Amino acid sequence: MQSAKLGEAAQAGREALTASGMLQSLPLRVLDDAPLGVIIWDSTFCVAEWNKAAERIFGWPRDEAQSQHASFIIPIPVRPLVDDIFRTLLHAAGGTHSINENVARDGRMITCEWHNTPLRRDDQTVVGVISLVHDISDRQHLEGELRRVAAEREARILEAQQEAEQKNRLLAEMNEQLTTISRQNQQIAALSAPLLDIWQGVLAVPLIGNLDILRVSMIMERLLGAVTERRVKFVILDLTGVDHLDKNDAAQLIRLLSAVRLLGATGVVTGIHPAVAQIVVQLGVDLRSIVTLRSLQEALRFCMSQTKQG
Repeated sequence: MQSAKLGEAAQAGREALTASGMLQSLPLRVLDDAPLGVIIWDSTFCVAEWNKAAERIFGWPRDEAQSQHASFIIPIPVRPLVDDIFRTLLHAAGGTHSINENVARDGRMITCEWHNTPLRRDDQTVVGVISLVHDISDRQHLEGELRRVAAEREARILEAQQEAEQKNRLLAEMNEQLTTISRQNQQIAALSAPLLDIWQGVLAVPLIGNLDILRVSMIMERLLGAVTERRVKFVILDLTGVDHLDKNDAAQLIRLLSAVRLLGATGVVTGIHPAVAQIVVQLGVDLRSIVTLRSLQEALRFCMSQTKQG
């Protein structure tokens, strides 16, 4: 009986989502080529759309994932946490960002990073949620390797102090390890700021953590190359994963957007947390020349409308 009620609720939720026009307005065929999983949930948090990357991450084909409740990819211990996130999304003004354990179809436990944005009708009624999901299991493994290498390096430095005759050999090993750390840092930077072709001429870059000079320089090098090579007209910087922004971080953000503008592309900023917005106002940072929107969905609509007008 409970399963039948859940099925009826899922059917009603999907019908409401379909009636809102959200499913038809999103470029799902384009998102099928995105490296991130894209999942659209109805208001009962049953699957309404499920792209190819989601199939690769969780192992469930689209036709089998359709209409399943979110619990089918959530381990029992973390379901209360995810339930709280879902409830928040139904009433939140913006999106949410979380990292939690998930379960694949074959039973493997994986760690995923989620960016969730409510889908709203013109009357602000939430009819569903769009989620961008990234399997960061490999990234966590790399971070563990970095910690292991760093610990070994510290131990070897201490050993070098105690045994002066081994100094030259240890210095050579440290240089090699530093090269490994630098290479792995670049790999982590690429994983934490993927460049997503979400529509023709539109590139989305989800940002996570602090925007320090070194990190922005690495992102800028990849981003500007992609803007030129892919003939990008719009760059969407999603700050959903940035929960703190100081004056230096804001300056780095403006520097990045200015470089994008010099290449003829329009920069759009989305997902600014209320706390971050308050900090920006207090710092007196001028963002009037930058297009800022609430969500990735609104930014995509803006880019599409600007392209049509052009």
